[in-house]
Amino acid sequence: MGAHRTRQCSLLQLQPLRTCILFLLLLLLLLPCSASSSVITHLPGFHGRLRFYLETGYVSVDEETGTELFYYFVESERSPSTDPVILWLTGGPLCSGFTALVFEVGPMNFVLAPYNGSLPRLVNNQYSWTKIASIIFLDTPVGSGFSYARDPKGYNVGDISSSLQVVTFLKKWFNDHPSYLSNHFYVGGSSYAGKGYMVGSPLTDPKYDRNSIIPYAHGVGIISDQLYEAAVANCKGDYVNPTNEICANVLNAVDNSYRFYLLNIWMNDKATRDALKIKKGSGHAPISYKPKQGFAMGQRWLDRKPL
Repeated sequence: MGAHRTRQCSLLQLQPLRTCILFLLLLLLLLPCSASSSVITHLPGFHGRLRFYLETGYVSVDEETGTELFYYFVESERSPSTDPVILWLTGGPLCSGFTALVFEVGPMNFVLAPYNGSLPRLVNNQYSWTKIASIIFLDTPVGSGFSYARDPKGYNVGDISSSLQVVTFLKKWFNDHPSYLSNHFYVGGSSYAGKGYMVGSPLTDPKYDRNSIIPYAHGVGIISDQLYEAAVANCKGDYVNPTNEICANVLNAVDNSYRFYLLNIWMNDKATRDALKIKKGSGHAPISYKPKQGFAMGQRWLDRKPL
């Protein structure tokens, strides 16, 4: 009789505890997730199933303004559990992270065929850095790529505030991807992302950077002698603010990049946005010139060897 009473008493004591646990679990289920993500297996313009793991998603970085940063995550094709994780910041500012994914260190390239009105085609990049590392391509600051803010005030960010949003993004992203916490972590980028550990064509001063493009491009054989001589003769050393039509035409010929024309068409196609799970209403490097050498440099950097 005493044993029965003891057992009954224990059950009565456990009942409130079970109720509390169930209530807490229910609360956790109702809490908003820090990120919304999707695994992408197919993309418009790429033949067949993607040969790499691609995840896209949004992470909230400012609840007051409803600011959410969009990202592309490509898992390492070699050893995801031990290979380093790179946060890749694209410059501009306000260039989409997708530009780095298809023009710099990512797993795809556009097919540079004459445009015939159809959706641009994508192919595998054999020199992708994702063969040796997992990479987060981030649309930052807010307003670049598919990142957005519900409150227009959310777009009023500078270098410091946008950097703090990146920190918030990383904390939440790793919280949702704890399996990568033990991996080595690196920050890389290009152009205006030149505040990081390693950059490609870092931004220093617009006046000197822009005026150095013509002589540099000629020096390394990117533009012809004829184009260079026309620039020198008609622009008088100022390659930023053309003062005559001939100079403007020459600079346009130098700056014209067919690759980015294809990017604009592909990124703004409805099929692309649907495939990447883009939220309705949100908007949209040099390594690509020598991908083989760029891949070798990236591998030495990640292996902590001299460049």
